[in-house]
Amino acid sequence: MQIGLSELSFVIGAMGLILGALSYFRKTYVANDFAETKKDVEILKKQMDLFWGVIEKEMSKLLHSPHRPILDAFLDRNLGDGSLTRDEAFELVALLQKLIDSGDLSGDEVSYATLLMATTVAKYELDEYDAKVVNH
Repeated sequence: MQIGLSELSFVIGAMGLILGALSYFRKTYVANDFAETKKDVEILKKQMDLFWGVIEKEMSKLLHSPHRPILDAFLDRNLGDGSLTRDEAFELVALLQKLIDSGDLSGDEVSYATLLMATTVAKYELDEYDAKVVNH
């Protein structure tokens, strides 16, 4: 049995139609899936921002002390509007590190300071934190 040109054209046409349909459904599924994933990520981001905001506020309250007025000024700003300039965020992290290194903080305060440092570095994206501290 020989396959003629018309049969070959029909088979190629049918394969093209099937591949086209699969491509269409794949694009539709991927686009919808991406939109759903993006929406889920945005929801998770909002939830994580709220969670770390609460952690940041609580750590600021727990570290507040009348014996550390410079630190208290930064902590008060965190408790107030919750925003520091980028340079102030660097200073806060450096000050917390100095307090940890000095041994002036209790074990619990060291934990609070470490958490506050982590949230500050993440919030202000202080990637160059290490270089700035070394240069002080």
